[in-house]
Amino acid sequence: MAKEYETVIGLEVHVELATKTKIFCGCSTSFGGRPNTHTCPVCTGMPGALPVLNRQVVEYADVEGIYLNPCHPYTKGLFNSIPKLDTEEEWLEEIHGLPPEPTERIEGCSFSPRCPNCMKICKHKKPGITYIDDRHYVRCFLYENQEVKADE
Repeated sequence: MAKEYETVIGLEVHVELATKTKIFCGCSTSFGGRPNTHTCPVCTGMPGALPVLNRQVVEYADVEGIYLNPCHPYTKGLFNSIPKLDTEEEWLEEIHGLPPEPTERIEGCSFSPRCPNCMKICKHKKPGITYIDDRHYVRCFLYENQEVKADE
């Protein structure tokens, strides 16, 4: 008797942040600790735990805001590197250069070594938060004077 099987493929993605803490909590991102020592109620999804966004995130918005209006050059680079099913192009657009090592200290914007829009100020100063709207912000000098700038 032949059995029919359905192929199911899953994808698990691990991201190594170039920050000292995780994106939504203050837990360390350092490697080499004992298992489960860099976790908190936010990490484990405990009810009532409120996430606090990492200060080094370059762009934050809801899904619609990011898809309809990506602002940061890194966000735009990520979207441009997604394969397009409606074309026959064989090459994907890439973000040039290599990400910095997690232990590398970058004086200015963390994306400046790879940014196609890098300005002199980007190499020496970290950008503050610029609000695109009430649910979308970006850390990029390209947008600094376009909307209300928030002090940190």
